[in-house]
Amino acid sequence: MGVPVPVVGSVIGAFLGSFAGAALFEYSLSRTPDTAVRAGWGAVVGRATAAAAKIALGVVIAVLGVIAAVRGS
Repeated sequence: MGVPVPVVGSVIGAFLGSFAGAALFEYSLSRTPDTAVRAGWGAVVGRATAAAAKIALGVVIAVLGVIAAVRGS
């Protein structure tokens, strides 16, 4: 299934999906909206942190690859 905006739509959908999934699951257990919203935000923050770390490591690997390629030639 596609999304209206190819890259940005998938990212927004991932964040909304993680928030909704965590919030609904927590609400089904605790029946308190405050706890459910906190769990949802925790899921969003965790997903954003993981994405930032993954991008940062990718940049480091790319830079090290370029440095190795330049020194090798």
